[in-house]
Amino acid sequence: MKYLAIFDIDGTLGNTVGIDDQIFRSTLSRLFDVELSDNEWENTKLETTATDSGLFKSIYDKYINNSDFHHELIKFKTTFTHYLRFELLHKKNEIKEVTGAKNILNELLKDSDFTVAIATGSWKYAGILKLQAINISPNLNTYSNAELFLDRKQIIQEAINISKKNKKDFKKITYFGDGLWDKLSAESLGINFVGVDSSNNGILKSHNS
Repeated sequence: MKYLAIFDIDGTLGNTVGIDDQIFRSTLSRLFDVELSDNEWENTKLETTATDSGLFKSIYDKYINNSDFHHELIKFKTTFTHYLRFELLHKKNEIKEVTGAKNILNELLKDSDFTVAIATGSWKYAGILKLQAINISPNLNTYSNAELFLDRKQIIQEAINISKKNKKDFKKITYFGDGLWDKLSAESLGINFVGVDSSNNGILKSHNS
């Protein structure tokens, strides 16, 4: 296998950005009475490379900051995942793959020159729920997520590391993502980046992606 293709989930494989943001913010409100403006939410996403762990840590430090971070993290993750599962089931007819995503994945998986991995800013189970909602079964051997990492660069690097277990190196590594943080993370790792403008907001195009 000569090439490694790494995919983000939200906005890249599935149209799940909106529901993910909605549940994350509503869980903050329910549990901690924390309400972020749209502008602050977007700025925090950019600052933290939009990972679940990074977002929660940043918001916790700024607005919650009690003596038991790990207890509050577990409580938040459990509640967030519960509501995410419910909403994905309730809105299953609205949750769809990004156009062509499964075709691309299937073609790459059939090509012996490619290894395919997923590197998502979601926590492990949250990411699996979103993939299942769009009928994609992740290969958990090449699935990297925010369970152990705060920064997206670390998550992508982990996807590279676990993909190299049966291969010393790849001729080319490409990361597919929809956010500016995806582009910046890929660039900082020195790997190729393909932008997916699934929301048609033109942000990546404005940054030459």
